Amino acid sequence: MNIKTINEAVAERSSVKVELETILEAFEGYILGQDWFDIVYSKKFGYLWVSPKLEMDYTMKRLNTAEKMLESFFHDIISDVVFSPENPTQEHNNSDLTEYEERESHRRITAILETINNTKDRMRYLDLLDAYIKAYPEKLRTAWVEEE
Repeated sequence: MNIKTINEAVAERSSVKVELETILEAFEGYILGQDWFDIVYSKKFGYLWVSPKLEMDYTMKRLNTAEKMLESFFHDIISDVVFSPENPTQEHNNSDLTEYEERESHRRITAILETINNTKDRMRYLDLLDAYIKAYPEKLRTAWVEEE
């Protein structure tokens, strides 16, 4: 049985918080430019992605790992690109990304990730971005099923 000491657990939690803060710092300009969601911090639950819905209730996601936080930002930015008036593809009949949507999403997110100083983390995040874009159609279909 592998039992962590209190000190190990605190150190791990502190390390994760530092990593999440680094990601938030990189995405700060993007977050501040949005009027439909925010990231808040709770001492009980950590970082939360929150968004008021038109029905007057709120959606919320717990962002307790770098992967969850990045996936949330990746999804939001890809959605920005897909539904942008500048997108030459005006019809969206499926969840597949067009060449333009994939290229533009990758460009926007990469520009943000390039501001992260830690090369090892930055490279890992860029790899996560590539994997996310490849899996995007399936992730989107899965998200629709979970919402129903």
